[in-house]
Amino acid sequence: MLFKFKVVVKDDERAFLVRDGRFERLLGPGRFVALDYGRRLNAEVVKVARAEIAADKALLFAKTHPEVARENFEIVQAGPNDVAIVSLDGEPRHFVLPNTTRAFWKTITKVDVERIDAATELRVAKRHLDKLDPARTPMVVLGMVEAHEAGLLFVDGKLAERLPAGRHAFWAVGRTVKIQKVDTRPQPLEVTAQEILTKDRVGIRVTLTAFTRVVGQPPAPPSEGAGGAGEAGGEGRPHRPAHRRRSGWLRRPAAEPLPPAHRR
Repeated sequence: MLFKFKVVVKDDERAFLVRDGRFERLLGPGRFVALDYGRRLNAEVVKVARAEIAADKALLFAKTHPEVARENFEIVQAGPNDVAIVSLDGEPRHFVLPNTTRAFWKTITKVDVERIDAATELRVAKRHLDKLDPARTPMVVLGMVEAHEAGLLFVDGKLAERLPAGRHAFWAVGRTVKIQKVDTRPQPLEVTAQEILTKDRVGIRVTLTAFTRVVGQPPAPPSEGAGGAGEAGGEGRPHRPAHRRRSGWLRRPAAEPLPPAHRR
């Protein structure tokens, strides 16, 4: 029996025309009518405006119908040390992770792909950072170092460099990256209410106020348990013995050493 096969394709759509399960052609916008003996025709209508197509399907078309794939698909394949930023009509929309393949329709959408070799580029360039959302990008370690802080960059557990104040971002692809921040302002440490006796057995109370401040060489790298791979570390506490300045106040002149009877 003869049947008419009809399909309507909109401007932002395309249709895969299939006969007996085999691809015949890609239908553009408009109304398509054909005689269908035995109802052997079928059409899959899909959106193509700023749209993604399954990578397996795009790769299959690249092998079986390369001309269709070349004209309509942008296939992005990232290697083990590569990432890619995909922009649709000039707007960054997708981030391709290492060892990942994704494909996008370029029939009516301008698709731009910027591939980055993260193995050779440790720091994320500003033009790339402006296109990314670090909170949703697991391959980027972002840290903000304030004016009163010192930033320490550790790569695979080794100190790589000291970071000045500002925003810093690094690629955590094939490596473990941590940013540890240390407060360089003087930190008070107070010892209060210490009772002692002078030589003439006069009781006095001594209060000691010490200030610690990190100077010179940075502290040792954090242990593996200090934070997960690819995460910015929290604010570090200064190492107390690094530098110390003491100032004390006595209610009376400094006491002489206690007599032997009062020594313990």
